[in-house]
Amino acid sequence: RLLHLPSAKVTSGRLAIDGPGYKALVLEGDAFSPGRERVLQIDTAEKLLEFARDGLRIVIVGPSWLDARVPGIAQPGDNDRLRGLMAELLAQPPVRRVDDRPQIGAALSDLGVPRDVEYAVRSPLLHSHRATDRTDYYYLANGSPSARVDHDVTFTARARGAGPYRI
Repeated sequence: RLLHLPSAKVTSGRLAIDGPGYKALVLEGDAFSPGRERVLQIDTAEKLLEFARDGLRIVIVGPSWLDARVPGIAQPGDNDRLRGLMAELLAQPPVRRVDDRPQIGAALSDLGVPRDVEYAVRSPLLHSHRATDRTDYYYLANGSPSARVDHDVTFTARARGAGPYRI
């Protein structure tokens, strides 16, 4: 229900600009179902369509979302309504659909979303970037319990004169 909060507005192509200021949104099927089923509530699909019309860049992951369904037991017409909304969403200029996760980066690049972090090689390294007017904060963690991370990472800072600081 986070997308329905009052702060969930798109301004200058960013979602919640006074908070995290997301440059893009990635939609994927249900991670807890076999095959990542494409399940979505109608009001969420309406909100995503509103965001796309307001300029938020959206990447939709998975095979055709034109067969999406509402969660639970659908009321008559619900699945058709959802599929119509998904067709409208997929037709919006700032929306791309990719077959699988490895293609997300190319879709974001195609949408003009600059990368904040680039890894020299494929990696289990996870990151989060937060910025203030004067400082960029990058938080890094190894997402694997056993893999060693040993490669270069490139950061893009917004703050002038930024330099690394290790904690």
